[in-house]
Amino acid sequence: MSLYTTLFSIGAVQSLIIGLIMLFYKSEKKHVNSYLGYFFIVLFIQLISEIISVIFKSQIFTLSPFYLTTLDIVFLYLYATETAGLKLKNKFLLFVPALIEFFFHFVITVLAIYDSNYLKIVNNSHYILIRSVLASTYIIFICIFMIRVINVHNKLLPYSYKNIKYKKLTWLTIFCVICIVVNIFYHISHLVFKNNYTIIVIDLSVFLIPLYYVTIVSLVQINIYNLTDRDKLNALNNKKLYSKDELEAYFDIVEKYLLEEKIFLNPSLNLKTFAERISLPSRAVSNCIYQINGTSFNYLIHTYRVDEFKKIIKEENYKNYSIEALSCEVGYNSRASFYKNFKMITGTSPSKFISKSY
Repeated sequence: MSLYTTLFSIGAVQSLIIGLIMLFYKSEKKHVNSYLGYFFIVLFIQLISEIISVIFKSQIFTLSPFYLTTLDIVFLYLYATETAGLKLKNKFLLFVPALIEFFFHFVITVLAIYDSNYLKIVNNSHYILIRSVLASTYIIFICIFMIRVINVHNKLLPYSYKNIKYKKLTWLTIFCVICIVVNIFYHISHLVFKNNYTIIVIDLSVFLIPLYYVTIVSLVQINIYNLTDRDKLNALNNKKLYSKDELEAYFDIVEKYLLEEKIFLNPSLNLKTFAERISLPSRAVSNCIYQINGTSFNYLIHTYRVDEFKKIIKEENYKNYSIEALSCEVGYNSRASFYKNFKMITGTSPSKFISKSY
């Protein structure tokens, strides 16, 4: 086995193991960790395809519908945005390059199975080079966007947690920078050195070293809750727009409406609809909540819902209700969201809380 395939094999095994751990390990942020899991699994498929392609000396394996060069970075970007608490309106658009790649690879695979000469046609058409350049361009842009997202997350951390040790995504920033450098170096080296074996091994090694780093740090953070809320940053950016008296008056309106109308029981409630109901600007609502209460709008709503849950479990009318049914009664339409926020606020699970209450 050559050094080239050895390096790929090490990376593939490592990616598979970490990917499975991220997908199946139970933690408070399992839904976020799953994006890391998908990233490593897609990377595993890429590396295995490269290994098989070298062993059998055929490019058909790196042109299969499952070898998608633009897919893994998308899952890494989704991991970053979810951790930072950013809401993406059109997530599916991120997958468009991968879908296009899948379509072309599917057609090429079918044609190659029918007639192997089609592979020569593909090579002569410079498809692999064009695909590589376009994929690298897309990856670089996603990495740049990811670094910006990570900066938002780092700004929010001190306002979300007292202790931010091990919570930062600095490791992901480092990976993005190296990923950008590797993609640029790859094309320059291939242009200058014309597929020199030593340069290829160096390029691969430079990529695998940060990959090892990412796997280690991602395992360290697998149980560290480091999700943040963008609402807090909005409040910080606008904190000088209102006087203290105005903020206190606004917060009184917010509290009064929540207590009297119990609008927090509405599962579809958000900052915009709530602000419209009390005839205040969304900015004023988020600002007063942060400045007076030290939390975000979403956190405040979750607090009221959890308090309502604590209240109704003691009422006779709800004695035979399941925990899931009770969570629906207090404004949750997602079991996972209820359990996550209940534990975040109380420090314990709903079932343990109920058992201690009786």
